[in-house]
Amino acid sequence: MRKIKRFLSALLCGAILITGTLAGVSVRTDAAASSYAVQLRAAGFPDSYISALSALHTAYPQWQFQAVKTGLDWNTVVSKESVNGVNLVPKTGNDATKSTADGAYDWTTNVWTVYDGSSWVGANSKYIAYYLDPRNFLNETDIFQFESLSFSKVQTKQGVSSILKGTFMENMVEDSDGSTLDYAQAFMDIGEETGVSPYHLASRVRQEQGLKGTSSLISGTYSGYKGYYNYFNVGAAGITSTLVIKNGLAYAKKAGWNTRYAALEGGAKILAKNYIGVGQDTLYFQKFNVVNQKNLYSHQYMANLQRGQKAWTGVCGQAAGICIPYSGLFRYADICSDIYSQWKSE
Repeated sequence: MRKIKRFLSALLCGAILITGTLAGVSVRTDAAASSYAVQLRAAGFPDSYISALSALHTAYPQWQFQAVKTGLDWNTVVSKESVNGVNLVPKTGNDATKSTADGAYDWTTNVWTVYDGSSWVGANSKYIAYYLDPRNFLNETDIFQFESLSFSKVQTKQGVSSILKGTFMENMVEDSDGSTLDYAQAFMDIGEETGVSPYHLASRVRQEQGLKGTSSLISGTYSGYKGYYNYFNVGAAGITSTLVIKNGLAYAKKAGWNTRYAALEGGAKILAKNYIGVGQDTLYFQKFNVVNQKNLYSHQYMANLQRGQKAWTGVCGQAAGICIPYSGLFRYADICSDIYSQWKSE
């Protein structure tokens, strides 16, 4: 695998695609396809990106791509992201995905070091490299991690509702202060207030709390922290599940998140100030910080290596006729094909 000295990225500008289905998309002529490829090259994209981006453009001509050069050395990026404990995978996963670096694995006992909760261990550096390479995710499903997370007037309550459909947030509930909480409208209002995409807010909470929302972090009934909520799991970390909950609720109590709405609003403000406001305005940039120069390779929202890629899987609601793409980083680097085949099932 040849060395790549420059780290290239591309930002897929946020847009909402409104189509009845994916069928019926007109196929461009060869001349048009060639013309678009020329545009991509002129924008700074290497040839290895052209085919996938052109295919996406054929299906979704509204999407626009912009190249962003970070100027970072690829080997340095992989090395920094491979520091023990920075990127984690499930202990129960394929052993090939786990790090065997000094401190991350004990060869004499065949035991991996747990860095978070009771089952999260260090990720293998080659596995990390695979997730760092955006070319592995230039498709209509995984592209979601690359959309802008900023608020836009084109975002609608209907779009938010499609994300919340089938979850505990689908219906209105009574908040702890006696008011009625309409989750879809709350995300719209909070998104406009904070400048964060309501689609991102809804999807992030859906990812953090699951479809049923049974976590003690949002029950409001946990002993010692009754009446406090933490929808975004801010500060919820620890080596045991109990410690995770207590730390998260301690944060909520200190922040004054004593209503469901206050917790949603408070978490959104943190995202706006600490991430989107400093350039980490995509799921990819929040997972892999290669843009915030003050905190390169740190200040990363999640340790779960696959979280950025999986966060939006299945959110695209074709039945509702809308698909929410994501913008983010595309880099130019060679990744051996056997990495993909080895871990495709993970």
